[in-house]
Amino acid sequence: MFVLDASLTLAWAFDEEETDYTRAVLAEMLEHVVTVPMVWPLEIANAAVMAARRGRIERGEVRTLIELVRGLDVEVDAQGHRVAFDGVADLACQHGLTSYDAAYLELALRLDVPLATIDAGLARAARATGVELLFQD
Repeated sequence: MFVLDASLTLAWAFDEEETDYTRAVLAEMLEHVVTVPMVWPLEIANAAVMAARRGRIERGEVRTLIELVRGLDVEVDAQGHRVAFDGVADLACQHGLTSYDAAYLELALRLDVPLATIDAGLARAARATGVELLFQD
């Protein structure tokens, strides 16, 4: 099992963001349970909308991108709302993260599983809290 963040998920949607690391994580999804915090679907939807607004994709491709991501085999953590006001906020303050990024870190800490991310700030916070980074530690 590992936690997948939105930054890495979205890298699969844009050819220029794909790397050996992002492809390795995608392959790893076939072999492991992947979990995400409750904010993940909203981040994906927002990123797709913003990509269209910025001209990165056509407006008609927003639905296609969302459907592709929706097809990934991930489990959305149902307990996130119980920790949002405590653990997530504390981690965000301690490590200079957004509450959205702190939700990924909190989930990895709570489940004691690795985190897959390409976000430098989130990776730094993961290392500081002892969370293993998938394929990076």
